Formats: sequence, C-alpha cells, structure tokens
Amino acid sequence: MWYIKTRWRISHLIAMSSNWRFRGPASPSHPSPSASSIGIKRPSYIQGGESSPTPLDRDFMEGLRPDSIETIDPPTKSTDYSDEGLTIKDVEYLGSYQWLKEATPEAPVILVPGAPPEWIDRPTPFKIPQGDQGYVFSDRTGYFMGTQPLVPLIAATEVMTPGFDWSSVDFVTDRNGLRKLMRFATASGYDRSFRIDTQLAGDTTILLNRWEQRVRERASQWSYGFEFEKATTTPAQGCENTTGYYRIVTYDLDGLKLVVRFEVDACLREEASDGAEDVDDLVQTMFRAGLTEKSEVSFGGGRTLQVKRGGKPTAQSNLVELATITSKWAPKFKWEDRYPQLYLSATPYHYLGVHSYGIFQRYEKRRTEEMETQKETMKRDLYKLRDILLAIQGLVVDHGEEKVSILYRDKEMKVYKRSNDASCLPKDYMDLFQV
Repeated sequence: MWYIKTRWRISHLIAMSSNWRFRGPASPSHPSPSASSIGIKRPSYIQGGESSPTPLDRDFMEGLRPDSIETIDPPTKSTDYSDEGLTIKDVEYLGSYQWLKEATPEAPVILVPGAPPEWIDRPTPFKIPQGDQGYVFSDRTGYFMGTQPLVPLIAATEVMTPGFDWSSVDFVTDRNGLRKLMRFATASGYDRSFRIDTQLAGDTTILLNRWEQRVRERASQWSYGFEFEKATTTPAQGCENTTGYYRIVTYDLDGLKLVVRFEVDACLREEASDGAEDVDDLVQTMFRAGLTEKSEVSFGGGRTLQVKRGGKPTAQSNLVELATITSKWAPKFKWEDRYPQLYLSATPYHYLGVHSYGIFQRYEKRRTEEMETQKETMKRDLYKLRDILLAIQGLVVDHGEEKVSILYRDKEMKVYKRSNDASCLPKDYMDLFQV
C-alpha cells in the first residue's frame, strides 16, 4: 500500500508542478532576527523557576548547514480548487496528557490522560487585581523535551490508543506548525520568522518538530489572559498538581491523515455536554488493558520521560478556548485569525472575557460552527494548506534519512540540511512507523 500511496503523492505533485516553484541554493544565512520576530501566539505559565533568568534567543541557523538547498514559494490556485472548499473529516481523539508541576527538563513527568481545567462560569462583573506575572512558557514541551518534542505525543497515544497504525499517518505535528504553514501558504501578510525541523518516519510519514527561538519569557503585566484562566476555571479531580493540558487527535484533510497535538485552555463540565458515554467507554478500555500506574520512556541524552496515570478522558465536544480583550478593542477582535486556531483542533467553543483595567464585565461566548464568514474562508484556505503539506512531504521523502529543516524569514521559505543527524524520536518509537 505504501507504494501506491507514494505514487499517488508523486502524481499529485507532478499535476501541481505548474503552480509550484522550487528554487535552488541561495546565499548564506542572514543575521538572526530580533526576539519580536518569532511566532509566539500565547505563552503558558511556567510552574516554578520564577527566579530563572529569561534565556537569550537561539540563532535560527543553530544546527543548520550555512547554505539553503531549496526555496519554496506559496502555492497558487490549482485546477482542483472548487468553490465548495475543503473540510477536515473523521476527527478522532487519540490521547492526552498534562505536565506535572514536579517536572523538570532533567526529569520530565506527564499525567495520562489528565484533564483540562473545568470552566466554572463565574458571575460577572469581577475584578482581577493584577495582570499576568512571572515567567511564561512559549513552548512548554520544548522546555522539557528539548530536540525530541514529539515523545510525549507518542507516549500518550500508545497508552490511550494501543495498536494505533502509525504507518498510515502522513503528518505528525503540532497545531502551531499547521498555523504557521497556513499563514505562509495563504500569503496573509504574516512576517514572523519560524523554523520547523522535519524528519521522515517509515516510508512516507513526516514528523514536524516545533522549534522556537525561546521556550520561555517574562509575562506582560498589561495582559490578563493567564490570570483570567485561573479565575474562571478549576482543576479537574486528580489533576490539581498539573499544568498545561495537551490533546492529540487525528483527522483527514483531503486524503492526508494528520495526527495533531494542541493545548486546551478549559472544558465544560461533563454533565453539561454530550459525548460522556464515549469517554466512559474509553476509560473502561484503559482499565481492561491492565495499564500500570506508571511507565518510563528513554529518550535523548540518557534522560527518561516518566508517564503516570491519572485524570479522565474529555469529550471533544467539551473543549473551550479562552481569550481576553479590553472593552475598547472587543468590537475589533480578529476572529479571522482566531478561527483557524479553533478549526485545526476541532475546538467547538470560544469564550472571550471582556474587561476594563482588570474588571471583567461580560463573556462573549461563540460556537465555532456558527462562525459562517470565517468558515467559508477556511474551506478555501485548506486547499493551500494541503498543497504546502504535499510539497513538504515530497521534499522530505526525496531526502530520505537526511534531516532537513524549513526556515521562513525575510518573507522567504528556504530548506536547509541539518548538521546533526540525531533523531527526534527514540528507535522503538521510530519503529512504530514501519509497515
């Protein structure tokens, strides 16, 4: 089957060749851009280490050979584009986890499946006395896992969905990577530099590893986003000593099978939404599988990821994304930018806290499925996301075991070979992708 799938991919890329331009080697690298140029959307709180200094920005060329080998241009409209657009289909929950507060980069620990904080629907108005404080994560997993950020994703899925066919997957990625690629593919004026480290697993599966210039930074005291989350949610039972809930789903994008990880801010209480029976069935399946209380996964640098059991699976229909905005700017909230965040993770609810100097006056609650204008734009943009993914798949497959990275800056996307041949996954996890 892999041969047929590969031939289909190649045929599809050939058919698109008039709409794509791959260009040869470019000039040596430019100087690293400033911290403000990185693509950080909304960092997450650091638990502990508040006295730690903010790290310096990493060089975008870190671990890359100096000369690019190709340049990728944004896709242009292809003959197979239709006015109906594309949609993601067959969304399936594979697993989830939370970081325990005791975790450190030297001894990372996750709780599987964990559970998102529960929305308490606190009556308004209420006042949050001060803005966000301390240091925050821009990439929590990168902080704990270094150059092997996909290890917890595989570990949680192997616990929650044993026997999952990894060889059938086209891409394993974070939602963050899909959003960056979509902004580039749609030429939406996005000018923040980003890098994605790729690796081939099995015959045609592409691993997209998140890479950030800095994984933590000091919070802005003028923002109330994190304090708002603390004021309007409560930890789920058994998850009081955790932070950062991450969820893994799989879905189909026009024949591409994606496994996508994303962070979840909150969830509705179980009795307030449907899907509870499916979740309970999954819990029973875990118990019948005879899962132990904890296990360990060895990875880079002789370290071990400890996987503990706790929490409870949460129905997809419960998920909520939270955000805040001042009353002055609320009418100008950029839903066109937020919608892809919701859609690419199949998150059904968005709750916006509207405030004036920390006094929260109301919530603006929206269902993703009701955002008709943004939905129609997304259907068309998914063609270009599909096309950029197909191009990356063809490129990485062509390079085989040779590791390459994608670097977007100065409004150009270039491909570089990595000087380090280290794998982003331990061997036993890489073996899961073999047919």
